[in-house]
Amino acid sequence: SATERISLTSSLYYLEDTTGTLTIDDVRSEASLVQFQSNTAETPSFGFTKSSYWFRTQIENPNPSSKPYLIAIEYPLLDDVEIYVVREKERVEHIHVGDHQSFGERPIFHRNFLVTLPINPNEPIDLFFRVTTSSSMQFPLALYGHAYLQKHEQTELIIQGIYYGTMLVMMLYNIFLFASLREMTY
Repeated sequence: SATERISLTSSLYYLEDTTGTLTIDDVRSEASLVQFQSNTAETPSFGFTKSSYWFRTQIENPNPSSKPYLIAIEYPLLDDVEIYVVREKERVEHIHVGDHQSFGERPIFHRNFLVTLPINPNEPIDLFFRVTTSSSMQFPLALYGHAYLQKHEQTELIIQGIYYGTMLVMMLYNIFLFASLREMTY
């Protein structure tokens, strides 16, 4: 539903592109589709690699009405991510994100890569992702409802605020003790 987070990593398939030359049309061919391997890890992780990786998954809206969801790639260190949204066997949308682009070019200003994806009722959508990076190749993928993401973000910000506020108070307390006592232990 639109009020939750759904991890898509269990439904991911991946294909290593050692030459980095495969196109979306190449990986959508029947010959390539059978070469995709099912992901069995909680988060697909391939370490440091010069290869590009293709990931694919299929999602469907079980609700009776059209809903906008957010696709979240929850690892912001990926250099180059190309997202292909395929509806009814046609490539209809291409979205490009990655940390080599400026933050202002992101579809949604967020620390992770977020993309809005409207999904019509009972419409299967195939998603293909081409990922290239010089950092560790990890691909945590999730589907969020807008309401859930807002609530989750607010909770996370409150927790971080409490943590950093506590650290600041402890630091100021120790500076005060040092200034008053002139003891190096503080």
